[in-house]
Amino acid sequence: MLKRGGTRLGVIPNHQLYVECGACDHAAPVAVSDLIARCGPQASVGEIVSKMRCQRCGRKQIKDYRITYAGGSSEALRGAEQQH
Repeated sequence: MLKRGGTRLGVIPNHQLYVECGACDHAAPVAVSDLIARCGPQASVGEIVSKMRCQRCGRKQIKDYRITYAGGSSEALRGAEQQH
């Protein structure tokens, strides 16, 4: 079982990280494709989040993050289709 943040960026290239700052409560999405371009596909989400700084206050105090899918809901639900 992987620990939290063990997901490799290369596995989720079409996703976003929604990151929240613990110091000023600023929250923003970050495209995983941009992170891959900077850090490579083998970097883990946990490694990246531990190095992030808030765009608003500049502190390295990330309160929480979520991996979200950047596409539309119709694309996300495509795998849920069932044939009768």
